[in-house]
Amino acid sequence: MVTQGESLHAMLLELTTQIDKLLPNFHSTIMLVTSDGDSLTPFVHPMFLKLGSQA
Repeated sequence: MVTQGESLHAMLLELTTQIDKLLPNFHSTIMLVTSDGDSLTPFVHPMFLKLGSQA
């Protein structure tokens, strides 16, 4: 996907979408290392944000 010019965001979104389809009772997120390498920042699937706002 990246080699075809898609952005990292689009690729991670597709990855989390496919994981969630395979495991319907789970909600996937991916942690990314910040550019300074000192901490992690979450890449959160949009569905996860919707679920959080409904809680």
